[in-house]
Amino acid sequence: MKIIENTSQNQKSQQSNVLGGVIGSLKLGRATPQEIQSQQAVISTLEKVLDNRHFLLQNVTLAEQEMPIPLILVGPPGVVVISPVALRGVYRARVDEWEQLDKQHQSYKPAVPNLIIQTEQMAQAVEEHLKAQNIYPSTIESVLVFTDPGVHIEMAHPAVRIVLIDAIDRFTAGLLQAPVLLGKEEAQEIADCLAKSLGITAEGSPYPDRMHSHSATSPRRAVRVPRLWTGCRAANAL
Repeated sequence: MKIIENTSQNQKSQQSNVLGGVIGSLKLGRATPQEIQSQQAVISTLEKVLDNRHFLLQNVTLAEQEMPIPLILVGPPGVVVISPVALRGVYRARVDEWEQLDKQHQSYKPAVPNLIIQTEQMAQAVEEHLKAQNIYPSTIESVLVFTDPGVHIEMAHPAVRIVLIDAIDRFTAGLLQAPVLLGKEEAQEIADCLAKSLGITAEGSPYPDRMHSHSATSPRRAVRVPRLWTGCRAANAL
């Protein structure tokens, strides 16, 4: 699996002190330390299984979306927007409603932010960004992944897919068994356009450590993917 990482997000977080970093993350939409750990938990599971036909972009910033998108997976199953969450407690996901159990009153109340709507908006931003580049993926799936075993969610036809920590392996295996929606060149073209939003170009990235490659049988190593940047140029020229 090829990982394209927006290291500027992580570098900014590391340069801040603990309290200042959390406040800065809230103001600027950067990932908090807990969110970064949650992302890494998902990434470590994905990279053990998915091969080099898959691209994973981390902390993607798009003009269409104020908040960085945690993870975007592009590969044969299509485009999947993944939002890892490190929450504890009891929640209810009903269509596009996201509620938390008030233990004192034993009743559900709307939770803020609404993670379902937030994840849907991320997927919509990706779709709008790609359409602006004349790329039209058949579907973009929205997935909420909860990485803390201390969360319980009552589900009633949620508008996004919800995956709990004990089902992450099953979710990842399902990606390999899903119908093929994107060929290799199509996946590269989509990854290209999303990577360019991070300032990565074919001629050389200002952050060369953003791109890594990992397969289930080999250790992670830095690589170059020459064809990754060809498709978006052609789309922009149209």
